[in-house]
Amino acid sequence: MKDYNRDNIKLAKALRENMTPWERKLWYDFFRIILLDFKDKKLSVIL
Repeated sequence: MKDYNRDNIKLAKALRENMTPWERKLWYDFFRIILLDFKDKKLSVIL
């Protein structure tokens, strides 16, 4: 397993905030199909 690199946090945040229109559509279409449910701090995926 690779070591955790805290320097990547700023890059990842910038990439999430500045998505292209195609990336935005891809992610929102994905999350519309896959419903995520958080209960008691546990993630449940509903297909």
